[in-house]
Amino acid sequence: RASVGFNNILVRSQTVRTLDAAVDIHISMVRLRQCFRSHLKAGKSFGESLHEAVNAFAAEREVLNAEAVRLVFRCRWGRRNVSRTYHTHELDAFISAWEETAKRQPLPAPAKAPKPLRRGPKERAPQGGVRRGGRERAQSLQAKFQARVIWLRSKVRGILQRLELRQAKLLKKWGVKVLPKDIQENTFQAPDDSLCANFHMSDGTQRPGPYRRSLAEALRDLTEL
Repeated sequence: RASVGFNNILVRSQTVRTLDAAVDIHISMVRLRQCFRSHLKAGKSFGESLHEAVNAFAAEREVLNAEAVRLVFRCRWGRRNVSRTYHTHELDAFISAWEETAKRQPLPAPAKAPKPLRRGPKERAPQGGVRRGGRERAQSLQAKFQARVIWLRSKVRGILQRLELRQAKLLKKWGVKVLPKDIQENTFQAPDDSLCANFHMSDGTQRPGPYRRSLAEALRDLTEL
C-alpha cells in the first residue's frame, strides 16, 4: 500500500498487488500533500484545504484512468501518557473529528532538531580490505539509489504526459480539462462520444443517467433528476 504523511495526518491507500501500482499511487499522494499545503498557505481552513486536495487527487486518478483508490485518513493526538487514534474512510467524519479535537487539544509542536554532538579526535579508518569493502558497499548502494531515482523520474514523466494528453482531449471535446464530479464519459455509438451524470442511490449503488451530447445537458441532469 502507499501512504503519505503531513500535518499530523497519515493518508493511506488500500493494499495493491504490485510495486508499480504502489509507486503510482504514492506519486498522486505526494501531489495531494502539495495541494493541501498550497490551499492552507492561501488562507483556507483545514477542512477546505483537505477537501480540495482529495477532490484534485480523485480527479487526477480519473483523468489518467488509473486504479481507483480508497483513502484511509488517520491521525493521533497525545498528551502525557494518554493518546487517541482516529481513522476512517469518511473524509467529512475525519475533518469533523480533527476540528473538534484540535479545539480541545492543540496539536503537538514539531520536534526540534537535536543538537549536534561534539566530535572528538578523528579516528583513523582501518587499513586494507575492511576500508575497501565499506567503500564498495557504499558505491553499490549509491548506484542502486540513483537507478531508482531515474526510474521514478521516468515514471512521473510518463504520468504527466498521459495527464496532459487526457486533458487536451477533454478540452477539445467537452471544453474542460477535468470533468466535474459525478460526470463521466460513456460509449453510445463510438467510444467516449457522450456524457452522463452518475447518480448515487440510497442503497449505496451508483447508476448512470441519460447519455448526453454536451456537458451542459449532463450537468442539468445532475441538478434536476
